[in-house]
Amino acid sequence: MSTSPPQTARKPARGDLLELELAEIDERGRTLGRFEEFTVAVRGGVLGAHVRARVHKRRRNGIEAGLEEVLRASPFASAARCPHVASCGGCSFQELEYRAQLAAKARLLARILAPLAPERIEPVLGCATPWNYRNKMDFTFGNARWIEPGEPENAPNGFALGLHARGHFQKVLDVRVCEIAFAEAAPILASVRAFARELGLSAWDVRARAGLLRHLVLRKSWHSGAILADLVTTEVAPERIAPLAEAVLARHPELTTLVQHVNPGVALVANGALARVFRGTGVIEERLDGL
Repeated sequence: MSTSPPQTARKPARGDLLELELAEIDERGRTLGRFEEFTVAVRGGVLGAHVRARVHKRRRNGIEAGLEEVLRASPFASAARCPHVASCGGCSFQELEYRAQLAAKARLLARILAPLAPERIEPVLGCATPWNYRNKMDFTFGNARWIEPGEPENAPNGFALGLHARGHFQKVLDVRVCEIAFAEAAPILASVRAFARELGLSAWDVRARAGLLRHLVLRKSWHSGAILADLVTTEVAPERIAPLAEAVLARHPELTTLVQHVNPGVALVANGALARVFRGTGVIEERLDGL
């Protein structure tokens, strides 16, 4: 008497619509669900929601899909505080209650670390407040501005200063406010963007590998309240950078120090050789755990 081999489910094809429950997160900030025997990673989904998602990619170890429709809202859903949540690549879970974020991260760590030392996995420690807690932000200049939903068709799409658009690394989103950055960051960011445009300074072009302005790094000391701004450029160009620095400093007396670093290479890193200190000592001091 012969028996037939067990039937395996057909792996969904690109373009297929799947219905699934989003039950976990992964280390790349995606929500995970199961469709038959396959793990499906969904961008844009809220943990706990029942959704319809369209397959974008089939991979050896799973499926990647994009959110098409929420069939049943998550019991952990929370209104996003950030106006850029649909476009920004910075935060992944603003639409998920913070307590649910911590619980999901704890489960993720358990899955990753349990094979090594399950008895040593300690509870996830949350922030006292999940807003305005970052004391350092790296903002990017770019010449390909991301157009957000609701903007007019003729909106300018060139010079930009902000954060990379979600899923489009070559595009830069003009961030008006960042809810996780220290409060003083947004007005300084807006001033640098406005003055740089007014002065006609060029932003870094990823494809052409050219452009003067590359990064704006803002850092605040929680200990002293001092604020540092760092302009990262491709060259020193004092006749072009000095007017920008002077305008920003005149508008923002709260800036303790403003420096310029030069990075002529192609790597998208916010550092380089120190070129000039426009105000202050060029450094700020921080105290960590009493040290």
